[in-house]
Amino acid sequence: MNSEFEVTLNNMVDKFNQKIKKNKDLEKEVGNLSKKILVKTEKNSYFTALEKGSMEPFKVGTIENPDISITAEESTFLALFAKEMGPMKALLTKKLQIDASLEDIILIKKLL
Repeated sequence: MNSEFEVTLNNMVDKFNQKIKKNKDLEKEVGNLSKKILVKTEKNSYFTALEKGSMEPFKVGTIENPDISITAEESTFLALFAKEMGPMKALLTKKLQIDASLEDIILIKKLL
């Protein structure tokens, strides 16, 4: 059975894919990108890929050489997804760590 976190994570993937389909400028911007994404929590690691303007559902496990690696406790991710905490506060309080290029960090901000 999937945890609340896994369900929420994949709901974010669905929202992302819908956002891309509705926004032609964003679709153009991400259409040719290929990114490997790793999300790490205190309980598990999850990975996905952004390919041809669409993000695949997250799977439990890890991936080598991710382009974007995001680490936080599940509770922090859930607070971010629910907009109960802002990403800047999470970063400044070190509850969220992002290992990615500046270009990819800007991309994350646009996508979410």
